[in-house]
Amino acid sequence: MTVTRLSLLPVFLLLAAGTILAQDPVGVLEGTITDPNGGTVGGAVATVTNLQTGLTKQALTANDGLYRLPVLPVGNYSLTVKAAKFSTFVQQPIEIQVSKTVRADVSLRVEGLNDTVNVTADADLVDTSTNTLGKVVDGKEILDLPLNGRNFTQLGLLQTGVAPLTAGVLKLGGSLRADQAYTVNGQRPESNNYLLDGAQNMDRMDGAYALKIPVDAIAEFRILTLNAPPEYGGFTGSTTSVVTRGGGNQVHGTAYEFFRNDVLDARNFFSQSVEPLHQNQYGATTGGPIKKNRVFFFAYYEGFRNRQGVTNTATVPTPAERAGNFSGLASPLVNYAQGGVAVPGGMLTPGSINPISLNLLSLYPLGNVTPSIFTSTLVTHNDDDQAGGRLDLNRSDNDQLFARYSWSSGTNLNPISIRGTPLPGFPTRDNLTAHSAVLSDAHMFSPHVNNLARLSFFRYTFDFDQRLNQTPPSAYGFDFASASALGQGAPFFNISGYSSIGGASSGPRDSTQNSYEFDEGLSWLHGRHSMKFGGMFQRTQLNVFQATVPNGLIIFSPSFPTSDAFANFLLGSPVVFYQGIGDFDRGLRNWATGLYYQDEWHVSRRFTLNYGLRWDIITPNTEIRNRLNTFVAGVQSLVEPEAPLGVLFPGDPGIGPGLAPNYYKAFQPRIGLAWDPTGKGSWSIRSAYGIFYDPFSNGINIASNPSVSAAPWAQFDQFTGNINFANPYAGHAPPTPGTFASPSTILAMDSTARPPYAQDWNLTIQHSLHKDYLLEARYVGAKGTRLPRNIEEDPAVYGPGATSANADRRRIYADCAPNNGPCELATVALLTYGSNSTYEAAQLSLSTATPPDSCSMCRTGSPRASTICLRSTSTTHPASDWRGKTISHRIRSTFERSTVRLYSTRRIASWRVGLGRFPSRAMLRGLRASF
Repeated sequence: MTVTRLSLLPVFLLLAAGTILAQDPVGVLEGTITDPNGGTVGGAVATVTNLQTGLTKQALTANDGLYRLPVLPVGNYSLTVKAAKFSTFVQQPIEIQVSKTVRADVSLRVEGLNDTVNVTADADLVDTSTNTLGKVVDGKEILDLPLNGRNFTQLGLLQTGVAPLTAGVLKLGGSLRADQAYTVNGQRPESNNYLLDGAQNMDRMDGAYALKIPVDAIAEFRILTLNAPPEYGGFTGSTTSVVTRGGGNQVHGTAYEFFRNDVLDARNFFSQSVEPLHQNQYGATTGGPIKKNRVFFFAYYEGFRNRQGVTNTATVPTPAERAGNFSGLASPLVNYAQGGVAVPGGMLTPGSINPISLNLLSLYPLGNVTPSIFTSTLVTHNDDDQAGGRLDLNRSDNDQLFARYSWSSGTNLNPISIRGTPLPGFPTRDNLTAHSAVLSDAHMFSPHVNNLARLSFFRYTFDFDQRLNQTPPSAYGFDFASASALGQGAPFFNISGYSSIGGASSGPRDSTQNSYEFDEGLSWLHGRHSMKFGGMFQRTQLNVFQATVPNGLIIFSPSFPTSDAFANFLLGSPVVFYQGIGDFDRGLRNWATGLYYQDEWHVSRRFTLNYGLRWDIITPNTEIRNRLNTFVAGVQSLVEPEAPLGVLFPGDPGIGPGLAPNYYKAFQPRIGLAWDPTGKGSWSIRSAYGIFYDPFSNGINIASNPSVSAAPWAQFDQFTGNINFANPYAGHAPPTPGTFASPSTILAMDSTARPPYAQDWNLTIQHSLHKDYLLEARYVGAKGTRLPRNIEEDPAVYGPGATSANADRRRIYADCAPNNGPCELATVALLTYGSNSTYEAAQLSLSTATPPDSCSMCRTGSPRASTICLRSTSTTHPASDWRGKTISHRIRSTFERSTVRLYSTRRIASWRVGLGRFPSRAMLRGLRASF
């Protein structure tokens, strides 16, 4: 078999390669070899052997006694050290973890006392070499700790500095926020980076992880929470690196099913009965040798089926109000259209009720809790299937290749859209499909020089909020049509003081992301310096369709013509009509490149200096047909001379293809130190500082909203004042396609924007207790600069006679014609990069390498509060010693609740106790068989 290996580092030096990653899913083993008197031993041969695959690598020590073995696949290894006149030293198992430097110092004995010295122990717990903060969660913990839905990212919440998204953020974001997992050390959740075998696993539309690999297919994962080395870049938040399992010299496999139902559930306080729940999660894995010590395979499949009830509460009109009787209001119904007089008896005359309003009344159910409160429990459907495989080839001890392909496809049926009414009748569906492929080659040129090159492809399709009820506006009696066949449905009615009704206000959104990456890193051990050079190139395509208010948004307020919004709804008297029409397809493109250098300098046996520099070229998204807007007050476009004053386009003077200029100054220094004050490996003091950059347009819909809303391809009609309910366009002719509406609503990006960045710093003290426990105290800080936010660039200025009806005429850049003529501009929503953030925290953790038979407690405070975390982990122990006995406690710093989970391999029950009412949650039964 012939393998062609290409080193592209010279090409990168010419092109300036990549910005997101050169982040290898491997680990490093290093240490110092000494004699019985503490002197260093040169010329010793350190050999590591993977206990699962037989992979062997060697390093030769110089006079300083240092050895370093980089680019080791994760797994358990044995370390053998041989030197003239000394006994052979063997230590195992040593666990190599993802993105982690493991230190194993060796003290040799004089030959003759023992031919071989065998040590059965793992490496030291204390980190005396690196500055990166973050813990590894290995495959044993992932499988043995309880996980709701077996989602491995939940284990990240056991780490210090990691906090879940708030309930409000999750509820408002729905499916778009569901996979953002957590926030880390004060950074935004969309600023986290997610890697799968070193390759991108990011939904760039929403800043979330995409492929949800089954826990049985994960070897381990690590969250780098702060101050990662220069090989990590592209995001200001944490990096979660997941490594998939590979095969070994023995055939192994698992088959499992976990079943969860509502048998032990308590009733939700707002529901009339226990919410339905029926969940099945099942799958299988297998792996083994194709050729012993050379070729290995691993494959997996998992299915997920969930039916779960969700209770919603809504405010609805009473039976009397539906009939036009408002005499029960706390204040009399006032008719402002007739000078503010009270409506006689609070009664609307039957002839005044609009027939379209009568057609729409059926969208409001009658109250079932009180005359004005309605609750419903609707069942969501979540179905998902995923499969994948991995092939590892040890071509020789100096050359290893692996290839992996993973696929996932699923649907979510949402009875209630996050962008719609809380009332039933307008369900939506999400369709998600992901493909990930990786090809990697690790080559050792010499015991001191190693190279790793990787090529990857990632495709992610997310069809969000697809309409299942496509009843058109005309079915209710309206004389205007939907602007999108895909998004067709009922208009959205916002009625102040009552729950909204109708189809979702915006969407659906269909997006397909294609990402292509190549990255390479060269490791070089030279004396006391462990250096790494590398870079990468990435190309991303985002093809998106996003309908914006395609069926119209109709707003009723208590300001006109009466003092009750529902009464105005019955009268057919809205105050605002808004609809987006036109072309909402966009093709966004982005490329990213960069280079990095880093050095781990062992100044002495007790002191290590880590430093390096990363340089990224950060580019904004471009659009294949230049359908983008920016806004510069007072400047007339030359590309589109008919555009309102200030609205500019790619190609206008000073405006590039991505609106903002490419950023070539993203220099990111990283520096840190690690000091072992005793020289025994039981204490370490570490400190570090670094700069990290985020990409442009990162976060939920930030990439898509300004682009799909760019005028004149997208047009937004907004009418206020006296509106014809049946046909809001009466007296307002819809604009000709490709022209600018009067007034135009503009969503734009600031043409002077520069990408956001963060400065991170920390001081950390570690101490091992009785060799099995690690106590760690930290001070961490982070400052975010130039964070993205949307602002109103064309606000209405308050003055005498100001009303909501004349708001558009009072805008700074409205440019209205005289005599109440049309205005050029309405809202100008400008995406700017001008916000800042600051985070500081004191963090304390205690971790153990003993079996998890004690509690794990975590307390996480607000950004400026302290964080305390006591965490249990596990290494290899006989299963009979502890399996089925683990208890985990997690206490939130707000003391709103405490959670106790008792579980075993057969049954999991969960209780929530504390202040307030917290229902018990589900009985889980599972069966998992391994061979």
